[in-house]
Amino acid sequence: MRNTFFLMALSVLLVSCGSSEKKAESGLITFIVRHERTVVPLSEQIDRSFWEYAQTGSESVRARIDSLKAVKIEYLHNEKSFAYLKQLRESGLIKDEYLKRQLEILYRQYLPCQADLNLQKRIGGLQSYLKNEVWKKTKDNRPYGHSDTASYMFAGRKAMCDSLMLLVRLRNEWARQTGFADYYALQFFLNEQEQKKIDSLFSVLEWQTGSAYFRMKKDMRDPVHYRGVFSQYGQRYDNLRRNNVYAYVNMPHLAIRFFSGIGFELEEVLANSDFSRSGLKLPIVRCVPMNRKGDIRLIGRLNGTETDMLRLLACCGEAAYWKSIPNTLPYMLRSPSSFMLQVGVGSFFSRLVGYPDWLLSMGVFSAGQAGALRGSTHRELVREQLLFCRWALLMYHFERALYARPDSDLSALWVDLNRRYLGRDCEQEIRCKGRICSRYARSEWITEPYLLLDACQMHHYLLAELWAAQVTGYLCRTYPRLGSPCNPELVGDKEVGAYFRKHVFEPGAGKHWEELTREATGKALSVEDFVEQFCQIKE
Repeated sequence: MRNTFFLMALSVLLVSCGSSEKKAESGLITFIVRHERTVVPLSEQIDRSFWEYAQTGSESVRARIDSLKAVKIEYLHNEKSFAYLKQLRESGLIKDEYLKRQLEILYRQYLPCQADLNLQKRIGGLQSYLKNEVWKKTKDNRPYGHSDTASYMFAGRKAMCDSLMLLVRLRNEWARQTGFADYYALQFFLNEQEQKKIDSLFSVLEWQTGSAYFRMKKDMRDPVHYRGVFSQYGQRYDNLRRNNVYAYVNMPHLAIRFFSGIGFELEEVLANSDFSRSGLKLPIVRCVPMNRKGDIRLIGRLNGTETDMLRLLACCGEAAYWKSIPNTLPYMLRSPSSFMLQVGVGSFFSRLVGYPDWLLSMGVFSAGQAGALRGSTHRELVREQLLFCRWALLMYHFERALYARPDSDLSALWVDLNRRYLGRDCEQEIRCKGRICSRYARSEWITEPYLLLDACQMHHYLLAELWAAQVTGYLCRTYPRLGSPCNPELVGDKEVGAYFRKHVFEPGAGKHWEELTREATGKALSVEDFVEQFCQIKE
């Protein structure tokens, strides 16, 4: 009798739980429909306006973007909606995997917008103004540390430093109002990343790349800066012989041919893209998804250099990612799993310009040119990867300190980190009127446009390089015909395209980036493949 009563009670409880789950899922679906009815049109207007701004640099268009973003923030600044999402997230009632992912994405969209509305608007306006000031002063794609850019930054370094430190303090206040110690900690959470894991990974990377970097440092020119100011991808050292080759290459046609060979048709993407050399355009290189229905465009300047080819291939990789996400997925899941993964895909394809066999197979180099340029092409790829790795570690730790301890001696930290990661004594390198100007050298960090343009993003770029190396290593082990991961033969291999489509692209944001990485490569993200491909340097 007692057992019968227990079974009846259990069955009632299960029915009740099942009913609660269905009710919760039904309520979430209703919430999503209402949310998308407002947010989707706003997001598409912002993307279209950014495209126009990138083409024209118009102040009025920038103001329109700021206004649209403010409207979006106001909509997300809804205490009742956020309380509902928070309670639902903590209840554990959502069991459907797609709904669960959408709930997580929604929660991370609404959370940062719960801070004081005026504070958020002030931060948005200041960010937009500072970015525009940097864009206005630099009219072409120069690498960090270019003398003209540096001269401009030093000329206004006091005003620039004051503006940056104001922005840091405002961002930290924003983070504290949403429950985080500082702005960088907030960014870790919003990007679904664990700070301890990343710190541990970078600690191993620092240790394992140190000896290779310092062996190669003697052959590097100006081991200070790596990335182009206005690109998420690299800045190749100018090589006149290679640039002369690229000057006669139809870059968009070459990109279409390669991606078509591995199973991605990008003719429509490149037909709608803008590669003009208009002086009105922002000096950026970007893949711009106009909506989540397949309208993907690229914008940038193609001046016939190796760097242009690298960036074009990276952006085409991102475009292939966006276009391969099926429209059958819910709207919120029709995007890359994370920003890091999107950049990682771009990095994978950008490395093609450093693979001699790829250049030969695609007809960029003739057999004679390939023989003459084979060694230097790959050596510079290795140098750039090592240099970027060490510079990114420096910037990551500096920016972490900038937000965690903004009142500390940042100039002294800058000098110390330069010695630690780059083996560079900047106080001995920068001279003023024939003598060392240590004050000038110690304030050199103020000239880093990255701190204004891509705040708290450096770990994404470094994780992306590790991800690209891990995928390269996995493909070469899985398909031995591809050859060495230091020079894989990818041309015309549709299995490579099928691999990306199935294991990376098609899940969209339906899977957390860590889960997707484990399933795509058989292990969690690590430094092993990066070290194998770029640290086995002969004396």
